[in-house]
This record gives sequence, structure tokens and C-alpha cells, in this order.
Amino acid sequence: MGRPQPGNVRGMDVAIRHRPSFAVARIALDANERSRAESGAMMATSSGVGVASSTQGGVMKGLKRSVLGGESLFVSTFIAPAAGVELDTKWGGFKNLFGGEVGFLVRASGAGFLGR
Repeated sequence: MGRPQPGNVRGMDVAIRHRPSFAVARIALDANERSRAESGAMMATSSGVGVASSTQGGVMKGLKRSVLGGESLFVSTFIAPAAGVELDTKWGGFKNLFGGEVGFLVRASGAGFLGR
């Protein structure tokens, strides 16, 4: 099994940076997508990312994972915010009709992808 390369890992956009000594995984999450990491493993997050910590499976499984597996007792789940784009239409007036454009103007606000 080779080292992970930048790209798509199990459906997520993951890039490994600062190899080999100080490797850091940079994960780009889609709206409402989740990623789990051990407690204390996350260096930074973008604004709006939600964090929930739990023992993942209960206290006994968490203790077993901690004592026998050498992992952290708590697991943090990071949830990307819903990237919503709001569209608002407004009558632009008759001047737009005569200029070869449509009479309505569209205003987009929020965060997310705005395509054609």
C-alpha cells in the first residue's frame, strides 16, 4: 500500500501537504459533509465548520479504543456548513428591455456554487 496522493479519497477531496516530516491532510468538504478525527488532531478549520465530540460507540468502546488501541477516548466530527445561495429577482425597468437584456435582474447572495 503506497502513500496517499492528492486527490479523491473515499469520495472526499484530500490533499497531503508538507511531506514527509510534517505531513498535513487538507480536506475540502462539500455542504453538510462530515469528517471524523481524533481529539486534538485538527489544526485549523474554516469559519462556519461545526464540531461535535463523542466517544463514538459509547464509553466502553471509547475506553477500549483508548487503552488497547492507543487512540484518543473522544472522536471529533467536523461538519461543513450548508452552502446556500439565495436568489432574488427584481424588476430592472424598461431600459433593460431596450438594451437587449431581460427586464428582470437576479441578485445572488450567500455562500456556495453559482452555475449557469
